[in-house]
Amino acid sequence: MSSLSEHRSPNLSHVTGYIESLLYEGQLLLLAAERVGLDNPVPTCPNWRMRDLLQHLGGVHRWATTHVAGRRTRMLPENEEPAIMKTWPHDPADQDGLLGWVKDGYTSLVHALRNADPELECWRFLPAASGTSFWARRQAHETAIHRADAEAAVGLITPFGSGHAADGIDELLRGFFGRSASKLQSNAVHTMALVPTDAETGWHLTIGPQRLDVTDPNFATAGCTVRATTSDLYLLLWNRIGWEYLDVQGDQTALHFWREHATVEWS
Repeated sequence: MSSLSEHRSPNLSHVTGYIESLLYEGQLLLLAAERVGLDNPVPTCPNWRMRDLLQHLGGVHRWATTHVAGRRTRMLPENEEPAIMKTWPHDPADQDGLLGWVKDGYTSLVHALRNADPELECWRFLPAASGTSFWARRQAHETAIHRADAEAAVGLITPFGSGHAADGIDELLRGFFGRSASKLQSNAVHTMALVPTDAETGWHLTIGPQRLDVTDPNFATAGCTVRATTSDLYLLLWNRIGWEYLDVQGDQTALHFWREHATVEWS
């Protein structure tokens, strides 16, 4: 296959953009996975090998498709998950079969989203205008972050477009960690400003006894300020890269706390 790395990331300003991004990121992931064996370690996912990454993502895509195509208003019961999510080839050495299974998963999801009612009502776990917009956005970023994992196994992560990365940061901070059930809390207050070097946006984070508070950047009150490309900030917040080569000023305690405690749970 020819590389897609020179292509621009799709515009994420509407649902169609998310769907295009999902397809694009899926293609990049397969290009990376082709280059290493299934037993190759994935450095950004401790204890995972490429096989584990592919099985996980292919299963998640089928899980999402089930909610969209089936118009499910309740979360798929756990006892029904294996028959949908764990249908990969039985032969653990069948790389072509597993890659094909992953491709079938994301292309089926893309088809379901393209044909879904824009105002679809189905189960979702973050606020969104509709089930279609939620699943398109969530799976675009799910696929993107795991594409970065696959490329990390090869040795080089293709940077994300600033629009994609900024949207992913918003989803993570205001979506996942904005939920009342979020466990990202600390008795001691930590503040951090995230300043993209390639976009006119930014985020000021306050981690304290309540759920994460996110506002516009406030350099005067931030205990720590991180300046980097939006892509690197996206990867940093998803704990896919460290901050050793980023421009960090101030007390790094907030970064250490984030690394240790900022974990994502779906529901």
